[in-house]
Parts: sequence; C-alpha cells; structure tokens
Amino acid sequence: IVFENKVEAIGSDKRPILFKNDLENNYFGTIAVHGLKTEGSIFKNIIIKNASGDFINNINYFSSLSVHSAKNLIFDNLVIKNNSKYDDMMHIIYSKNIKIINSTFLNAYKDSIDVDVSNDVLFENITIKNSGNDGIDFMESQAELNDVKIMLSGDKGVSVGENSNISIVNSIFKSNKYGLASKDSSIATIKESLFENNKIQLSAYKKNWRYDSSGTIKVEDSELSSEKNIITSDKFGDILILSSNINGEIDKKNNVRIINN
Repeated sequence: IVFENKVEAIGSDKRPILFKNDLENNYFGTIAVHGLKTEGSIFKNIIIKNASGDFINNINYFSSLSVHSAKNLIFDNLVIKNNSKYDDMMHIIYSKNIKIINSTFLNAYKDSIDVDVSNDVLFENITIKNSGNDGIDFMESQAELNDVKIMLSGDKGVSVGENSNISIVNSIFKSNKYGLASKDSSIATIKESLFENNKIQLSAYKKNWRYDSSGTIKVEDSELSSEKNIITSDKFGDILILSSNINGEIDKKNNVRIINN
C-alpha cells in the first residue's frame, strides 16, 4: 500500500488498526507514505505484523513501514513486529520533521529502524527489542532520542554513521552487541542514559573512506554498568565521558577520556 496524499489513520487503544496478511503465517509487502502531498499525516494506534517490503512503481521500499520524501508526519502508538526478507522494519529517507512516539518495535529481521538523509526526526518513548542487526541505524541524518529503550540487538543498539548528528537523553541500551557506535564524521551526544551489559558499550571509528574523519561520542551524567565496560575508538575517534558512573572493570582503547568532577 502506498499513500501519496494526506492520511489520518487513527485507531483506538482498544481497537487499533491492524495491517497483516489474511493468512496468519504469511508475509505481505509494505505500508509506504511517499511524497510531499502526505504532509500532516497521522498514524495512531497502528499494528503492522508480518510485513516485509515491496517494489512498487519502480521504487524499492525496503521495510514494513516506509517514509519516503515526506515531511511533518506523526506516528503515535505504533507496534511493528516480525518482519521478513527486507532489511528494515521502518525506513525513513529524504524526509523532515518526522515524529515517532509511544511505539514498540519487536523481532526485526535485520534493522528495526533505518534513517537515511533525513532531518528533525524525533523518537520519544520507544522500545526496540530483539533486532537481528541494529536497533536504529542513521546515515546523513539529524535526530533526537528521548526515553528510548533498545535491548538485545544483534549488532548495534544505535549506529550513528555517515555524517549524522544525534542527541540522546534519558535512554537505556541493554544487552546489545554494541550499545552505541559513532563513525564516519558523526557526532553522538548522550545525557542521563544507561548502558548496561552491552558486549561493547561504546565505539567510535572510521569505516567509510568517503568521510574525512572518525566518529565522536560525548556522554554526560550517565551510567555504564557491566562486568567489563569495553569503550573503544580507533586512533582518530574521540569518546569523552563526563560526570558519569562506571560500574565494573573499565577496558578502554585509544582516544577515550573519562572525567568525573
């Protein structure tokens, strides 16, 4: 399904709007919101179950829910779960002022959420659990995360890449392979958050030769807790941890500074 005009899809708490295949164990394509004529659309109390992606009108939609070349949209109380085949559960690309609030993403085939070349994206009161790859993957984007919980990601809780600038407040990253990684001229600023039992708590590095520098991470008034808190950068990356509690052994490599006043 591709929506190319303004949509108000509003279910109720007790009777949400459900998108799924008629056959319980079969997968369907995508829900896509595409183009500037969709401005002002609202999706509220929505469940998307067992979707994948699709190729429609010569466009690849790589996710269960795709936001493409749109602006000023609100997604409130989404539940998206159990996607298959395509890379992402939700994909936001070439878009601006997109709000995703009070929502849950479960059991992503690969990334739960992918944000590419988009600005003013807000994630607030979000739970992401059991992603096959990343919880949220950013490329060339600016976003804010507030009260986000990301757990059990097969790779990164949050991947901040390719010249992205991401602000994170009051969030929890637990039992991911990486809590957060910043790479390729990206900046991640984190406050009042918890990194608990991630295999690698924080990492900053350069991966893509097209970008001049490595990643930067600044953590403030937060907590890192693990039997071994691995915090690592390459020789060009920078990780600064200010006024934060670190519980457990600290294993840091290269440009990692820990300053507690």
